[in-house]
Amino acid sequence: MLNQTNPANESELIKKSKDGNGSALEQLLRHYKSRIHSFILSKGIRCHHDVEDLVQDTFIQIYKSITSFEFRSKFSSWVLGIALNIVRNHLNRSAQYKYNFVDALDTPLVDNNVGNEPDRDLAAKSAYQDVNKQIQKLPTQLSECLQMICIDGLSYADTANTLAVSVSSLKSRIFRARKELSYC
Repeated sequence: MLNQTNPANESELIKKSKDGNGSALEQLLRHYKSRIHSFILSKGIRCHHDVEDLVQDTFIQIYKSITSFEFRSKFSSWVLGIALNIVRNHLNRSAQYKYNFVDALDTPLVDNNVGNEPDRDLAAKSAYQDVNKQIQKLPTQLSECLQMICIDGLSYADTANTLAVSVSSLKSRIFRARKELSYC
């Protein structure tokens, strides 16, 4: 799971950033850089250069939009929402990602309970690859929810804020995703 600790003076840094203090914004961006990087990687972007470009694009958008942050959600949710929109735009425009959101061989799911039993290890890996293939077949709005809740470990509230939906809508999407996966 991602490091979710915030600097003790995060709200103060945000207020200063909103007032145009560049060093305060730089501190915030430095704190969130690895989290944004991990988040973008979790969305299936594998090219190092693309990931770095998307992190920088996220920083630019945060810089342009910091004055519109209104403390109605966690700052981390707001930041990841910006990153998510940037990734979505990238995926929609890039032919390389258009039809292969996550490569099944780069399985993000890992079973740490499997020991040194080759048969069990192979069966578990095969099962995880099958589940990952089925998740890829889900509509984007459903697969994103599963990814953020089940794999990234975000809370329902943070995920709902990031996706700009209500918690009840998010729960409905998770239910539909699980229901579709159960039919597979």
